[in-house]
Amino acid sequence: MAMDFRAAAAVLGLSVDAVRQWFQKQHTHNYVKRWYSLVKHMRFVDVKEAIPSVAERFSHIPDDATVDVSEYDSTNANFLVCSKFDGTLSASEKGALLNDRSRSETGVASATARQHKNASTTPLKHIRARRKPKYPTEESIAQSFMQLRWDSGDPASRQEIYDEVLSHPDTTQAFLDAYGPTSQKTSAKAGLAGWLTRVMERAGFSERKKTVSQLVPDNWESLVRQAAASVRETMQDVDVLLNADQTFVLFNNETERVAAKRGARRIGSNVKYNPKKGCTLMVTVDSRGILLKPFLVLDGKFGKTLHQRYLTWDGPSEVAFQERHWFDDQIVRRYLEWLRRQYPTGTKVGLVWDMAPCHKSRKTEELLQQESAWLKVCSIPGGVTSLCQPCDLVLNAQIKQELKRQYFGWRLEELRRRREANPIGYERRIDVPRDDFIRMVEGAMSAVSRELRGGTVVQDCFKRVGFNPFVDCTDAFEEYVRSLKSKNLYKSLHDRHQAELEKRQVALDLDAQGSGTGLEKEALPESVHSKRSLLSATNALSESGDSSDDAQVRGCSDSAEHTPALK
Repeated sequence: MAMDFRAAAAVLGLSVDAVRQWFQKQHTHNYVKRWYSLVKHMRFVDVKEAIPSVAERFSHIPDDATVDVSEYDSTNANFLVCSKFDGTLSASEKGALLNDRSRSETGVASATARQHKNASTTPLKHIRARRKPKYPTEESIAQSFMQLRWDSGDPASRQEIYDEVLSHPDTTQAFLDAYGPTSQKTSAKAGLAGWLTRVMERAGFSERKKTVSQLVPDNWESLVRQAAASVRETMQDVDVLLNADQTFVLFNNETERVAAKRGARRIGSNVKYNPKKGCTLMVTVDSRGILLKPFLVLDGKFGKTLHQRYLTWDGPSEVAFQERHWFDDQIVRRYLEWLRRQYPTGTKVGLVWDMAPCHKSRKTEELLQQESAWLKVCSIPGGVTSLCQPCDLVLNAQIKQELKRQYFGWRLEELRRRREANPIGYERRIDVPRDDFIRMVEGAMSAVSRELRGGTVVQDCFKRVGFNPFVDCTDAFEEYVRSLKSKNLYKSLHDRHQAELEKRQVALDLDAQGSGTGLEKEALPESVHSKRSLLSATNALSESGDSSDDAQVRGCSDSAEHTPALK
């Protein structure tokens, strides 16, 4: 009887070509290792699920009936095959096998197209047969330490994992002889690095760069809720709602990764540039997804020659100058004057920004009072701009990526022009002219603005962080807070804050008990009195949210390198 390859492919979750190749008579013996586990663990109920029409035709066959493949048992020796029908392996174990590439044994095994019944179209993958770890004790120590630190919200570095394993009392002497500091092997360090890489892969970890640089406070949830409530309450009667954020951009957006010959040990470039030269870009976007034109602050003296020359800049940018290219009181005034010109007279504008020192200075506060007829301002509490500032969440990185693309286009043409003019002795230092850089920023902002017009990324972000007073964003905001609390970093901070609140409550209960029983203050330990004072102060700060100088400094941590506090 001829085999129906299409039906078999539907049951096994493979392509028709693969089934035809595996089960043709002349190839069957050679491909036993690939289909053996699939067929061995397959039951008739699996066939009925894939091809419902066979249920009535073969109703006499029980659901748990299997195929006899005992004659092929010996052929399958030394191979481990993971299949969707194999009930002996859990889904996580199957996933670990499919993702593992570091095993070596006597042969190569194959995995099926599906890891479990719910998967449908995953390409066929090949895995190596699994072997036992050489140092299981040390692997368990490393994996437990990595998981503990990840759950605590403070992921471990590679060096910390090395130290933990090498100093652990259960670490075996064989491991120390192979990888320890007293090892006689010249390749001990490289061997330890390779061992840890394999351990991390088996545990589902990888080495990643930190992407959250801001110091997030323990009470981030209450601050995020405070920010959302404040914005919605303050901005009820504005015509336009804006978010503005200062970000530092480099003149030379060089990359650290280049195409290099395999085996080369030292990779570099003979093209020189200034890696620190840059300026401040104020990114401003409104809640409708409209990105305003660039506002740049470059190196130069305010009100001097460059300032006067660029007052009539022929591009869409507003170009200001300050000795250290950051925002101060004069630049804030210049920015607000520019902002007012972006809208018709009579438009009431709402502005949400962070608590940078220049935003909270006495002169700025006085200026905001003078401009209160057309401008309302709300500040995001310190430490949570990375969680609830739309520019931080959806724009800054995209603008910098597009600016890098603009830079490399300019760089390619500039070096090509130099080579054509002087093929041998052309100048190899790259200094981006000021005008060219301004046009790069304008090009990047224009490209991002065009992308925003076709979507609702910014609008959804304003709604998600609870900053949109024009629509009901309660459900979206609550869902966003829940998603943050599900992340290990923010969950650990939230849990720590809850524990601190419980400690405060205990202290307050002790205080109440002392008052109720007529105990004098001296009857309680001195530590309790000091703790009460500290807790009272902490409660007051928590309620005010942004009243402490320390909170203001933390709120500017993302731009502190280029925006120090005013003297």
